[in-house]
Amino acid sequence: RRLLISSQTKWLRLGAVLGVGALIFGVLISLFKLTQWLVDPQFVMVPGWISLFLGLMFFGGLNSLFLSIILEYLGVLVSRSLGKPTYFIVDRSSDKILLQAFEMDREREKALVTT
Repeated sequence: RRLLISSQTKWLRLGAVLGVGALIFGVLISLFKLTQWLVDPQFVMVPGWISLFLGLMFFGGLNSLFLSIILEYLGVLVSRSLGKPTYFIVDRSSDKILLQAFEMDREREKALVTT
């Protein structure tokens, strides 16, 4: 239980990507099979399997996409209720100072190598 509550939401995003992939796959295969049926209707060996397969792929992908959207919102609500911040603010004002320090170290190393 604690693992599910404390884990990140990247697995939910993976589910969303898989849902969109199944949705796109269903649309592409349906376009391919529709053009194949229009060109040569005798090519379809078992009538009805294409519509079943495409319906399952399309609506399965759509369900997976919507379910992952709902779960993403639920994950945000759970992380907020646990007190985790929604986002972090990173102060990059000291980066210039660090960059100058690193450059000075490089120059010292070059000076030591050349002497």
